[in-house]
Amino acid sequence: MRYKLFTMVVLPLLSACEQSPTVRTESIGSYIAQISHQPEPLQVGFDAELQLKLTTEEGFEQRECRAHFRQYMPDMDMSHDNDVVAMKANSAGMYTGRTRTFSMGGLWIIELTVDCGPGPVTTTLSYNLEWPE
Repeated sequence: MRYKLFTMVVLPLLSACEQSPTVRTESIGSYIAQISHQPEPLQVGFDAELQLKLTTEEGFEQRECRAHFRQYMPDMDMSHDNDVVAMKANSAGMYTGRTRTFSMGGLWIIELTVDCGPGPVTTTLSYNLEWPE
């Protein structure tokens, strides 16, 4: 009886609490970038694992590219504004990299650059982080 109660009540509640990352889709040059991160949403006081899946407009995975990003607040002058984080590629065509800690609330930009051969292309992603209560 307990097992049945667990599978009927507790498991659905646990799976409802799991939050899968929101995937943001952006055009970057002639490629489609699907970007997600954990935690979701980004939070003040924490860093994040940034994930990128890069495909052609026809849907072919791009596995041999170089990708990097930098994060900054456009209204603040910080010493690490120009620090670049190289993203690591895996065999499934995913690129990952860890951000620095988001030190304060406000507008943050993640400037993402990829180079798959013909030259680098860049897109900017805007995030408005709320101060924790």
